[in-house]
Amino acid sequence: RIIPIDGQLQAKPPVPQWDGNPRGRWDANTLIVESTEFRIVDSMRETSALLRSRQTEHQRVVERFAFVDQDTVRYSLTLDDPDTYTQPWTVAFPVQRDDDYVQFEHACHEGNYSVPNALRGARAQELH
Repeated sequence: RIIPIDGQLQAKPPVPQWDGNPRGRWDANTLIVESTEFRIVDSMRETSALLRSRQTEHQRVVERFAFVDQDTVRYSLTLDDPDTYTQPWTVAFPVQRDDDYVQFEHACHEGNYSVPNALRGARAQELH
């Protein structure tokens, strides 16, 4: 996911996206990412959609990545979609640094070449 933080305005007219059209900005030590322009999904509950539930063109998601200290980020997400929920709701939790955890970038694309190649490379590194 690419999150512009340079203050650029989104394309007009915006193109609805599955995960919205994110824009980021800094407020002190907190990265705030606001996403709007979500693709309208009435009800999609299958694995390929990551169990996505209803979202409308009025949905707005605000994520906050607050750097608490050098090993901790407090992540919060507020979802507001007045066509789906009676009021906005928020979830938040701390994320701790784990230098032993390796996460490989993955994406849904035809062929899925990157995941097997990344894992093959990691297995080769483990042998040395």
